[in-house]
Amino acid sequence: MEYKSLAAAAEGGEITISGNYRIHTFKSSGIFVTHKPMNVDILVVAGGGGGGNRNLPQDPGGGGGGAGGLVYQASRAVIATGYTVTIGSGGGVGTGAGSSGNNSVFDTITALGGGGGGAYASNGNPGGSGGGAGRDGNLTRGAATQQLVVEEQVQRQWWCKCYWCRWNW
Repeated sequence: MEYKSLAAAAEGGEITISGNYRIHTFKSSGIFVTHKPMNVDILVVAGGGGGGNRNLPQDPGGGGGGAGGLVYQASRAVIATGYTVTIGSGGGVGTGAGSSGNNSVFDTITALGGGGGGAYASNGNPGGSGGGAGRDGNLTRGAATQQLVVEEQVQRQWWCKCYWCRWNW
């Protein structure tokens, strides 16, 4: 959470100052407490999925875990109260497919955990960003389940600038 005020109008998480912003970073679950009504910018990121493992030493590798979902909300009105912050952990690597990451939550905003990567011979799991498939045969990646929501009052446009896709969402 970040807001334009250097006064201690809120507490919780690791607090840093950047210009006129006071930033609260939560690396573990906790409570964000506000002492007065204000507007805050919120960025929620979920845990990424664990990578898939190969089944035998001679097998090629498994698929990579998907990134945790991300939700950004600008200028959200909050009141003087405590807000629960839940930090989702990343998925683990097993003897086969990787496990999916866990969701992260601020109040009613939820970012979905990334999908676990498929083992050598299995599909990737769905998640915030789907996990990659294993290398054996015609396998499929996991579906991305985190939907981008553009708030009416913000109307931001996001662009992917990578070489491979060059698309906007």
